[in-house]
Amino acid sequence: MTWLDHFRAFRDAVFNKYDCNYETKRALYRNGAKSLLDYFDITTDTLADAIKDRLLVLAQDWIHANDCLDRRSIWTLHAWPHLQADIELAITWLILLTGKTFEEYDAEWRRPFMGNWGWAPLDKALPYGFIQHQKKFIKYVPIYLKPFNETSGNQRQFVEANLPDIVRRLQRSNYPFSGFLAAFYELHEHLGSRSFDKHGLDFRELRPLDHYALLAIHAEGCLRRELDSLDRLDAISPESQGLINYIKELADVRGISSGVMACFNSNQKKLTKLHKKPDDPIGHIQAIQTSLPETEHQLAQAFLCCLLARNYFAHHDFLDHELPRSEKSTFMLKGILLTVLMLLDSSIED
Repeated sequence: MTWLDHFRAFRDAVFNKYDCNYETKRALYRNGAKSLLDYFDITTDTLADAIKDRLLVLAQDWIHANDCLDRRSIWTLHAWPHLQADIELAITWLILLTGKTFEEYDAEWRRPFMGNWGWAPLDKALPYGFIQHQKKFIKYVPIYLKPFNETSGNQRQFVEANLPDIVRRLQRSNYPFSGFLAAFYELHEHLGSRSFDKHGLDFRELRPLDHYALLAIHAEGCLRRELDSLDRLDAISPESQGLINYIKELADVRGISSGVMACFNSNQKKLTKLHKKPDDPIGHIQAIQTSLPETEHQLAQAFLCCLLARNYFAHHDFLDHELPRSEKSTFMLKGILLTVLMLLDSSIED
């Protein structure tokens, strides 16, 4: 705690009292963090061990005390936010010194389930939203994409083994992708009720389709941002910019087969334009007949579903009564996920 008190005082002095530009403050902050380590004659390994073996062990004890309905402690309940603040301060100091990410330490300090003993998982002590979004996405996407993964080669699978690296890279490089993850997370949060024992009465107004709509909108933003980062956005004239041409341009970048794109081009107008409000637009995409290999067939359907979802949520509501929890709704959601991952994952080119 002495180390943390010194670091906290130093940090507050730099950012609240030192009069200089932000870049100078950042340099001073980094150099001072290293100097404090030297002053206390400790290393980054010493600091990491203290966080894990002291702060996170204490956190595990308090989490257990706070979660036991018959043994809840008023003292740990009130003190818990302050312990979280200390853990956050300590991990911030460590990350500043080592250059590692929060996710790397979270994975490195994972341990087999030991009941209520040992140290708390880092993401349980500090349940940052972006970490929760990552974990739900990585857990659920392989379930949605199981039919695709079963028919595709190893390079094109999206499973728990490769999704973490893909997701973290896209969060760093593609700003709208964080919104895409958040919408996916909130969609699933709004599809289920909360535990009465843990949360009490659930007074939320559950609106999963609001987050489904955000997912479809962010998909378009993700593709546009990717084209912009590749200097390919200018290849599309301003009046032609939109999801259709974003898909076409990125499909060219990623080497998507001509057969997939021929199917997409020949069907996109009649299957995704909703001016006449067709009775079963998702079903029509499900029923497409092609001579493509199964993996490419699913990919063509995915591109059409992504475009259909964007057009539907931007302008319509006539399917709202059947979309929650329906098999066709799941099919369209799978299409959005597959489109975004296939067109953003640069490893597809290799």
